[in-house]
Amino acid sequence: MSKTTVTLDRERTLKFDVNALVAAEEKTGRNWFDLAGSSRKLRFTDVRALLWAGCLHEDPDLTVEDAGRLIKRKHVGPVCDAIAEALHDFFGEQG
Repeated sequence: MSKTTVTLDRERTLKFDVNALVAAEEKTGRNWFDLAGSSRKLRFTDVRALLWAGCLHEDPDLTVEDAGRLIKRKHVGPVCDAIAEALHDFFGEQG
């Protein structure tokens, strides 16, 4: 598995597993298929929840609101790209 990082307040590593995706589903009310689809269909609610869920493995005290505060306008594209890459890593895993 590759390491997916994005630089926000510091370098953050995104990692998705089933628990992270369930957490994102619970925050957004959308299923993983919707969240893993085209990043062009993501709402800001989704981006914030996915960033939060993807960072929980390294920062379990991070709140979804904290994750939202990390995303500045200049970060939207890189965050969406990192989310897409980390989701691809999870769903593309073999074994």
